[in-house]
Amino acid sequence: MCEICQSGKYHPSNTGQHGKAECLVCGAGSQVQNDGKECAACEGGKYSDGTVCESCQPGKYNPSNTGLDGKAECLACTAGSQVKNDGKECVVCPSGTYGSTDNTCQACPHGHYIRGEGKAGLSSCTTISCADGYFQDGAHCSQCGAGRQVIDYKCVLCRGATFYWAHELCTMSVW
Repeated sequence: MCEICQSGKYHPSNTGQHGKAECLVCGAGSQVQNDGKECAACEGGKYSDGTVCESCQPGKYNPSNTGLDGKAECLACTAGSQVKNDGKECVVCPSGTYGSTDNTCQACPHGHYIRGEGKAGLSSCTTISCADGYFQDGAHCSQCGAGRQVIDYKCVLCRGATFYWAHELCTMSVW
C-alpha cells in the first residue's frame, strides 16, 4: 500500500511506492525536505532533533555551517557581545555600548559612556558631567554654538525673539 510518510519522516524513493513502516527519521541536526524524499542539514544558527530546524534560543548561536543535534548544543555569547548574522555568530559590542544580560548591545543612558568595545553590564558605563552650555558628544562634552542651548541632552536652536548669551541659555532680547 502506497502511503505518505508522517511529518518529520522521509523515504528516499522517488516513486512514492512505500508503506509507512519504510519511512525513515532524519538524523539530529537535519530536517525533511523535498516533499519528504530526503533529509537536509539545518543551516548555521539552527538546531534540530531530527524533525524541524529551529533557531537557537535568544542570546545563543551556532557558528557551524550545519545544524546542531539539539538546542543544548547552541552556544552562549560571551559577556560584552551579541548574536548576529541570523544566529551564526557573536560579535563584540562596539565602543559606547555594553553587553546586557540578554546578549544584546545597549547604549549607555544619557550622561554616561563606555570607552572601548566588548564591555559587559550597565555598571561598565562611566558618568560624564557636562558644564552648562555643553552637551554629551560620545565620550566628550561639546559646546553648543551661538543661538543654541542644551535641552534634554541635545543642542537645540533658540526660538523666536531670543538670543544666545554665554553658551548657556537662550534669553529674551531687550532693546
